[in-house]
Amino acid sequence: MRGGLPSINNGRVVNNEEAFLRMDEFEDKYLIYGKLPGVRKQDININYNEDDENITVSTVISKSKSASSSFVFISVQESRSISKTFSVPNIDTSKVSGDFDGMNIELHLPKKIEVKTNGLIIDIDEFTEE
Repeated sequence: MRGGLPSINNGRVVNNEEAFLRMDEFEDKYLIYGKLPGVRKQDININYNEDDENITVSTVISKSKSASSSFVFISVQESRSISKTFSVPNIDTSKVSGDFDGMNIELHLPKKIEVKTNGLIIDIDEFTEE
């Protein structure tokens, strides 16, 4: 901010708080996290597509800045959408949880536990020692 006015670069208000969404995969879950400045909880859309095994997080981010001095008044309104789709195969949809604190979002997507059986199952009650 110079001389009481916001810093403007090519028509955009310079803001250090950029929105982002990322995903990390762990052995037992996926973690989607990010920063969504200027977004209300009710404006975040989260859609899971079971057929394609993906989840989409989207929202519209609106920012407005205004400043004035004794001779000039500046008001800048900026809106942009952010949408990101993540491939999340084999999640347990009954255990999905999330949190949004007004800035940071976290979605916890536990993976289904796969039970694998290999070979023959022997009933121990029928086993006799010789």
